[in-house]
Amino acid sequence: MHMPGRRPPINPAEFYDAFRSVWYPSGRHLRRLQRPARIGLAISGGLDSMSLAILCQKLKKHVKGLSYIQLKYQAFVVDHKARDGSTEEAELVRKRLHSIGLSTTILTLQWPKEVKPLQLPDFESQARRLRYQALGIACRHHGIRDLFLAHHNDDQAETVMMRLAKGHRGLGLQGIQPSAEIPECWGLYGVHQSGIYEGEALRIQGISRVWKSQSRAQKGRMEDSKPLVRIEDGGITIHRPLLQFSKSRLKATCLHHRITWIEDPTNPDPTAATRNAIRHLLHHRGLPLALRKKSLLSIAERMHEKALARWSRADNLFRDCEITIFDARSGGLVVRLPERALPTQTIPLEYRERGIVDAQYKASLLLRRLIEIVTPQELVALQSLRFAINAIFPEIENPNAGTMDRDSAVSNFTVASVAFKRFHSPLPLSNATAPGKKRKRLDEKYIWLLSRQPYPTVLGPPTITIPPLPAAVPDAPLPLRPPQSPALPPEAAWSPWHLWDGRFWIRVSNSTPSPLVVRPLQERDLKPFRSALKWAHRRLFDDVLSVAAPGKVRWTLPVLARADDGVVLAVPTLGAWVAEAAVVGKLVWEVRFRKVDLGPGGRGRFGVMGRGGCLECGFGIWGGVRGGSIVFEEW
Repeated sequence: MHMPGRRPPINPAEFYDAFRSVWYPSGRHLRRLQRPARIGLAISGGLDSMSLAILCQKLKKHVKGLSYIQLKYQAFVVDHKARDGSTEEAELVRKRLHSIGLSTTILTLQWPKEVKPLQLPDFESQARRLRYQALGIACRHHGIRDLFLAHHNDDQAETVMMRLAKGHRGLGLQGIQPSAEIPECWGLYGVHQSGIYEGEALRIQGISRVWKSQSRAQKGRMEDSKPLVRIEDGGITIHRPLLQFSKSRLKATCLHHRITWIEDPTNPDPTAATRNAIRHLLHHRGLPLALRKKSLLSIAERMHEKALARWSRADNLFRDCEITIFDARSGGLVVRLPERALPTQTIPLEYRERGIVDAQYKASLLLRRLIEIVTPQELVALQSLRFAINAIFPEIENPNAGTMDRDSAVSNFTVASVAFKRFHSPLPLSNATAPGKKRKRLDEKYIWLLSRQPYPTVLGPPTITIPPLPAAVPDAPLPLRPPQSPALPPEAAWSPWHLWDGRFWIRVSNSTPSPLVVRPLQERDLKPFRSALKWAHRRLFDDVLSVAAPGKVRWTLPVLARADDGVVLAVPTLGAWVAEAAVVGKLVWEVRFRKVDLGPGGRGRFGVMGRGGCLECGFGIWGGVRGGSIVFEEW
């Protein structure tokens, strides 16, 4: 029982509902109930995170809804090393968490030498980046895919106020999301959108006329193929189960459970940080009703609901698209788009402007989703897609646009490092529409090819250096070599996973005498590389290259080359390598395409090639032919 006028503590039933609203056991957990679901807890030792710790720890004892699955928590305490006493404070928090039964790891941030963190002008953003990366790496080490944070609705109100002060409007005022991918971890394998590859063998089932690939005489039966280029999945997701609760209720919860917490000495100082100033305004100033906490939370909720509605409409538009080919060897995408982004019926004049804005936003979300499959960029700004929208959907800007306007629209352009090219469709529309469902209104005349833009000459191509293993270096004290058999090398013989060009995850076991580089295929590489292949392998390589990477797309493929003389030894995504003594048995790689969302329209129609290496022979492409598109059997 709580005192009148005071906020009550959060009870287990309330927290269970909030817990389930952001996290629920996945199919992986439900299939393996004997294995506990591992959840990470980011704990600073303050009021908010300590209340999260005790609520999570007490959850299983009071709620029967989770009795069928084991929950195993791992707490992480970050020592920022930014002020005196931070290490002792982190150890104190660890002991308090241990006293309530939580396993705890302290993560110490590593700052450059001779840098005083608090004197950095962007200390907050730098600390945020290092903190999330440390948490992500720790979660990966512990096999954790879900990380809980302790943000509450006071934080939500402060965030909306900060965004208002920065000039954000509309959907920019959604505030903090209940669940999201872990930020600041782009390129960290097993942390950001990686760590679980798509286990299904992927095959090409594309159309030769689109890719200008094979003659009719080459068509044949599809052989049972081995696993090809795998598509990554996984990554760490952050969840905020306390977002619907106020700070006062978190305080009441800690007091109820007799949990002590640490107060940050900088929190009361409104000059210490922007958020502190906003917090001071919200708590100590007579702001207008429109800028008080209740109103700010209402804005965030309305904008979130509006965004969900728009995303839902864009998702329906994406589901209507027909992804004909996605070739993971080069990242090329062939897609048939909806015929129109605006409804066919006439929009009343008083709603036309709003309808055009909604259609533009829906079309931009659709294009961004398609671009994200191909682009090397981490983020694609919606504002950068205006030209692409007008080229593909001219009826948005001009509701009276007809077939002639569409035919005369731009058919080749580049946006977000993705080259768009329009083709006359060689195929009839798919008859995949289920009975009783409304027929998709797809473009019957055109399809679009999306591929990685060739690298601008003013910018250096993406390059990664792979040093040789100690055994391949003369006079190495501890020789280490991968086995001379089709078995994969031991884990210690591999380089770390690298995200090359923002598209391909690759790791290499390099037992050659020289350091290697991963770089794009260049025009001058092609003739000597082909000459180094056996005649039969050369023909296979030419066939695969014409299918997987026609035209300029091939100059965006990754190759493994010697760092000293630039000689190309392998084209990993095509499974080809030179059969020379210095390479055979000494070079092994794994390559996977990064995580992409192909949606139901692209299911089962993807591209090829994954694990390869120079173990016994000079070519590793798989074979067989179907519908004019080729996939080669392993020799």
